[in-house]
Amino acid sequence: MQGLRNMLLQEQKHLQEIADKARMGMSVEPEGHLRISRDKNKPRYYQCIDGNNEIYIPRSNKELPKLLAQRTYNRTVLKKVEARLKQIGKILQDYTDDEIEKIYTSMHKERQLLVTPIEPTWNQLLMKWYEEEYHGKEFKEGVPVILTEKGERVRSKSEKIIADYFYRKNILYKYEKPLYLNGYGIVYP
Repeated sequence: MQGLRNMLLQEQKHLQEIADKARMGMSVEPEGHLRISRDKNKPRYYQCIDGNNEIYIPRSNKELPKLLAQRTYNRTVLKKVEARLKQIGKILQDYTDDEIEKIYTSMHKERQLLVTPIEPTWNQLLMKWYEEEYHGKEFKEGVPVILTEKGERVRSKSEKIIADYFYRKNILYKYEKPLYLNGYGIVYP
């Protein structure tokens, strides 16, 4: 799947940021965890330390229950994030976006001629794109004729320089192939 590795790296970075925030929030936490009970439809908060040792938190102390609840939340988030980071790390160890393509391209050339790849290779897709017929913009009458080394007519010397460079370096390109862009309509790059 093209782009999966990049998506995994982005997710890894995002999860690392979440882990850092969770750790930072845990640095100022009070000891223990929060237990909540109900008394006459009102919550009662207890700070639990070392198993069965519970300390009632008076209603006037509004900050301690928040800190204890945040501590539990941060620890749970951190545990989940660390598990996901471990999974992503294992996947990234030996995953590449083009591993399926490499099975075909690593074959001997004679064997490749006998096999039809399940998914087209990058070069096959590139050649398909390159061989597609298209009609570029028309040239106006009286405009000077500028030809590239490849024999294409272009509109300016700058375009000729770029086209000639691509041609000499065997870089496939299409001159003014129509391209639809949302919000702009058809452009001719």
